Amino acid sequence: MSALGPVTISHNLGHVAFSLSGTPQTVEELKSDDFFARIEDLEGERLLADVNQLQLTDYELQQISQDFLNAKIDVFPENYLPVAFLSYFKREINRNQLATLCLMCHVDPSSIRTIDHPDDRAQYQEAYDCDEIDMRTLKPLDKVFFVLETKTRNNPSIDTIIRTFSQRPTPKDTKFKYLLPSPQLIQETLKAKFGANAIKPNPVFGFSNDLKYWWDVKHRDVAIPCVEYFSQPKMIHIEKVVHPLDVYYHDVEYHLLIDSSNPHREDWINLANFLERQPDNLPNLQPILHHLLDRNAPEYFVDLGLTKEAVFIKNAIILLPVYKADFEIYIPLITEWLMAQDTFKPTDFCASETGSKSFGRFILANWYQEYTKKTN
Repeated sequence: MSALGPVTISHNLGHVAFSLSGTPQTVEELKSDDFFARIEDLEGERLLADVNQLQLTDYELQQISQDFLNAKIDVFPENYLPVAFLSYFKREINRNQLATLCLMCHVDPSSIRTIDHPDDRAQYQEAYDCDEIDMRTLKPLDKVFFVLETKTRNNPSIDTIIRTFSQRPTPKDTKFKYLLPSPQLIQETLKAKFGANAIKPNPVFGFSNDLKYWWDVKHRDVAIPCVEYFSQPKMIHIEKVVHPLDVYYHDVEYHLLIDSSNPHREDWINLANFLERQPDNLPNLQPILHHLLDRNAPEYFVDLGLTKEAVFIKNAIILLPVYKADFEIYIPLITEWLMAQDTFKPTDFCASETGSKSFGRFILANWYQEYTKKTN
């Protein structure tokens, strides 16, 4: 805990368990579950209409749900999505399992693998460079992953990260294979690879830029595609979404890995909290909070010769989107926050690397000055 003392986060973090014993009757009831909180009302109405048209006995639903859990793809109903949602509403399957069934709708069955198969398990663990995954409590559906092909990404950060655990092509190739785990499997993989620092995926339908969903240090939203019912963003940062799994791929094999290798997640969130709790209405605060809460710092995962502390200072502080007109407001505030931390020191980063007129340059100069006064 920082020297500022404990921070009480008052935001609604979601992650609530579904409290109904049957199918929700209204969109409002449906969206009370964090899983569906980000969808449009019309999308929810269409989903509920399809689910309510099903005529299944409890026994029939239980039998189909067992086929879901055992990943018996060849006996799934032809249009199984409404049944899968009903199975979730009736608590026959959990959130991660429904998410996996939705993912399976968007891939060719030949690409679906499971770590129950020794060869597939060896390939998966080699790709993710993780220790043996504890499979004792996992259902076959939880152990699913996908072997997919895609064009080489244009984003160098994503390319660099994926290169560490996916099968990269030769320079002449235009496509590469990659392994995409189900939500439960990536959760187990992150625990095996990162231990206590692993972040837990929070599968969600729909998409929202509302920052109220971004304040949780232990969970991160993962977008689940279900194009039959729910819309998706058309862009991921600067990349166009081409395939329904693109957003899920980005969330899992980029953000979850970065966050799990980031020892300063709580510091990013605490700094955002510190700024938001200031009594004055700070100018241009929303893009600053977005920057901090997104924690988009691939340097944590990729070895670029920086210490972890320097990565935090560079990405969380120096790259803050602060306009020059606002320097005089933010420099003393952020210096105050930095001075209250035990984790970071101004000597962790070289001031000359931040540019002659940058916000980071002034922050570091002010921080050096205050730190020298305190230590002398």
